[in-house]
Amino acid sequence: MAKTSLVFSIIYIIIGIGGYFASGKASVTALIPSFFGIVFFILSLIALKKPKLNKHMLHGIMLLVLVSLGGTFKGFGKMISWMGGQEIERLLAVQIQGSFFILNAILLVLGIISFIQARKDKELAQA
Repeated sequence: MAKTSLVFSIIYIIIGIGGYFASGKASVTALIPSFFGIVFFILSLIALKKPKLNKHMLHGIMLLVLVSLGGTFKGFGKMISWMGGQEIERLLAVQIQGSFFILNAILLVLGIISFIQARKDKELAQA
Protein backbone atom coordinates (compact mmCIF):
# COMPACT_ATOMS: atom_id res chain seq x y z
CA MET A 1 0.00 0.00 0.00
CA ALA A 2 2.92 2.37 0.62
CA LYS A 3 3.98 2.08 -3.03
CA THR A 4 0.42 2.70 -4.16
CA SER A 5 0.09 5.82 -2.03
CA LEU A 6 3.47 6.97 -3.35
CA VAL A 7 2.13 6.76 -6.91
CA PHE A 8 -1.02 8.65 -5.90
CA SER A 9 1.07 11.31 -4.19
CA ILE A 10 2.96 11.96 -7.42
CA ILE A 11 -0.32 12.19 -9.33
CA TYR A 12 -1.63 14.70 -6.75
CA ILE A 13 1.48 16.83 -7.09
CA ILE A 14 1.13 16.84 -10.88
CA ILE A 15 -2.58 17.71 -10.69
CA GLY A 16 -1.92 20.62 -8.35
CA ILE A 17 0.96 22.07 -10.33
CA GLY A 18 -0.87 21.51 -13.63
CA GLY A 19 -3.99 23.19 -12.29
CA TYR A 20 -1.99 26.12 -10.97
CA PHE A 21 -0.37 26.79 -14.32
CA ALA A 22 -3.57 26.05 -16.29
CA SER A 23 -5.34 28.71 -14.24
CA GLY A 24 -2.67 31.23 -15.19
CA LYS A 25 -1.32 31.14 -11.63
CA ALA A 26 -4.56 32.82 -10.58
CA SER A 27 -4.85 31.16 -7.19
CA VAL A 28 -2.63 29.25 -4.81
CA THR A 29 -5.63 27.09 -3.92
CA ALA A 30 -5.05 25.21 -7.19
CA LEU A 31 -1.95 23.81 -5.47
CA ILE A 32 -3.91 22.14 -2.67
CA PRO A 33 -3.67 18.67 -4.28
CA SER A 34 0.10 19.20 -4.47
CA PHE A 35 0.28 20.07 -0.78
CA PHE A 36 -1.56 16.86 0.08
CA GLY A 37 0.63 15.01 -2.42
CA ILE A 38 3.80 16.21 -0.71
CA VAL A 39 2.55 15.03 2.69
CA PHE A 40 1.43 11.68 1.21
CA PHE A 41 4.83 11.36 -0.49
CA ILE A 42 6.70 11.91 2.78
CA LEU A 43 4.48 9.50 4.73
CA SER A 44 4.80 6.89 1.97
CA LEU A 45 8.58 7.19 1.93
CA ILE A 46 8.73 6.79 5.70
CA ALA A 47 6.48 3.71 5.42
CA LEU A 48 8.80 2.22 2.81
CA LYS A 49 12.06 3.07 4.60
CA LYS A 50 10.94 2.22 8.14
CA PRO A 51 8.83 -0.98 8.03
CA LYS A 52 8.05 -0.72 11.75
CA LEU A 53 6.28 2.59 11.06
CA ASN A 54 4.44 1.33 7.98
CA LYS A 55 1.12 0.79 9.75
CA HIS A 56 1.18 4.21 11.41
CA MET A 57 2.10 6.05 8.21
CA LEU A 58 -0.62 4.32 6.22
CA HIS A 59 -3.20 5.12 8.90
CA GLY A 60 -2.05 8.76 8.69
CA ILE A 61 -2.47 8.70 4.92
CA MET A 62 -5.98 7.28 5.25
CA LEU A 63 -6.86 10.01 7.75
CA LEU A 64 -5.69 12.65 5.27
CA VAL A 65 -7.67 10.91 2.52
CA LEU A 66 -10.82 11.25 4.64
CA VAL A 67 -10.07 14.94 5.30
CA SER A 68 -9.53 15.60 1.60
CA LEU A 69 -12.71 13.73 0.67
CA GLY A 70 -14.65 15.99 2.99
CA GLY A 71 -13.01 19.07 1.54
CA THR A 72 -13.63 18.15 -2.09
CA PHE A 73 -17.09 16.61 -1.89
CA LYS A 74 -18.80 19.83 -2.91
CA GLY A 75 -16.52 20.18 -5.94
CA PHE A 76 -17.27 16.59 -6.91
CA GLY A 77 -20.99 17.34 -6.79
CA LYS A 78 -20.49 20.36 -9.04
CA MET A 79 -18.43 18.25 -11.43
CA ILE A 80 -21.31 15.76 -11.69
CA SER A 81 -23.66 18.68 -12.45
CA TRP A 82 -21.27 19.95 -15.12
CA MET A 83 -21.09 16.49 -16.67
CA GLY A 84 -24.88 16.54 -16.77
CA GLY A 85 -24.83 19.72 -18.85
CA GLN A 86 -25.10 22.43 -16.21
CA GLU A 87 -22.95 25.50 -16.71
CA ILE A 88 -20.42 25.92 -13.90
CA GLU A 89 -18.45 28.91 -12.69
CA ARG A 90 -14.70 28.32 -12.21
CA LEU A 91 -14.84 25.09 -14.19
CA LEU A 92 -11.13 24.32 -13.83
CA ALA A 93 -11.37 24.49 -10.03
CA VAL A 94 -14.38 22.17 -10.08
CA GLN A 95 -12.57 19.72 -12.37
CA ILE A 96 -9.51 19.69 -10.11
CA GLN A 97 -11.61 19.20 -6.97
CA GLY A 98 -13.70 16.51 -8.61
CA SER A 99 -10.65 14.64 -9.89
CA PHE A 100 -8.97 14.92 -6.50
CA PHE A 101 -12.13 13.56 -4.85
CA ILE A 102 -12.32 10.59 -7.24
CA LEU A 103 -8.63 9.73 -6.80
CA ASN A 104 -8.95 9.93 -3.03
CA ALA A 105 -12.04 7.74 -3.09
CA ILE A 106 -10.07 5.15 -5.07
CA LEU A 107 -7.14 5.42 -2.65
CA LEU A 108 -9.52 5.00 0.30
CA VAL A 109 -10.97 1.81 -1.18
CA LEU A 110 -7.49 0.46 -1.92
CA GLY A 111 -6.45 1.32 1.64
CA ILE A 112 -9.42 -0.48 3.14
CA ILE A 113 -8.69 -3.53 1.00
CA SER A 114 -5.06 -3.39 2.12
CA PHE A 115 -6.02 -3.16 5.80
CA ILE A 116 -8.39 -6.12 5.45
CA GLN A 117 -5.69 -8.15 3.72
CA ALA A 118 -3.13 -7.24 6.39
CA ARG A 119 -5.57 -8.38 9.10
CA LYS A 120 -6.11 -11.70 7.31
CA ASP A 121 -2.36 -12.18 6.84
CA LYS A 122 -1.80 -11.51 10.54
CA GLU A 123 -4.48 -14.02 11.54
CA LEU A 124 -2.95 -16.65 9.24
CA ALA A 125 0.51 -16.05 10.70
CA GLN A 126 -0.83 -16.52 14.23
CA ALA A 127 -2.67 -19.73 13.38
